[in-house]
Amino acid sequence: LDGNVTYTLTLRNTGQVGKGLAAGEVYVSMVVPAGSSLVSASTLGYQGVQSYAPGGTDVAEWLAPRISAQETLTYTITVRGSGAGAGSHAFVRWQSPTRWLQPGIGGDYVQTALIRP
Repeated sequence: LDGNVTYTLTLRNTGQVGKGLAAGEVYVSMVVPAGSSLVSASTLGYQGVQSYAPGGTDVAEWLAPRISAQETLTYTITVRGSGAGAGSHAFVRWQSPTRWLQPGIGGDYVQTALIRP
């Protein structure tokens, strides 16, 4: 594949304004597809690229300190190389501002998605 490929991840807090909770410390990660290299990434909260072993997977990471009810955040990576169009995985993790006793939910929440160009 010649040229650049851009992956976009859009996060939206679907809570009701005035009633829904804000998510705090949202960590967003997008895997740089194998066989490609990062050309650019959206800058809001961008933390850089981390390399994770085994396999040496590169992951672009962001931190959003807060996402309020009905707020939308958009993250992008642009990659280039032989694996650029193969798809990427995104991982979103956040620490809950509250802990529920029922149904026993507490701690970190993780959402994953497969992203196509």
